[in-house]
Amino acid sequence: MTEIISRDVTLVSGILKLVNSAAECGNIEITSIKQAITFLGTDKIKQYVAIISMSALSSKSSPELFIESLVRAKMMELITK
Repeated sequence: MTEIISRDVTLVSGILKLVNSAAECGNIEITSIKQAITFLGTDKIKQYVAIISMSALSSKSSPELFIESLVRAKMMELITK
């Protein structure tokens, strides 16, 4: 899985931004896809890959805006728990 994801710079960037959001890892900085998979597990990474891939299909918004929206959604999810 690491090798496949690492081929796509957009996926790597998006996943690392999401994983390093305050909602996901707090004070831990994740710097590689391998670390992200270890930290979150393959199911969560697959979910992020699907979300980022779907965002690429939408030309109406920038990838950065989409990722920021996901981070905020995750933070709200954690607040409501």
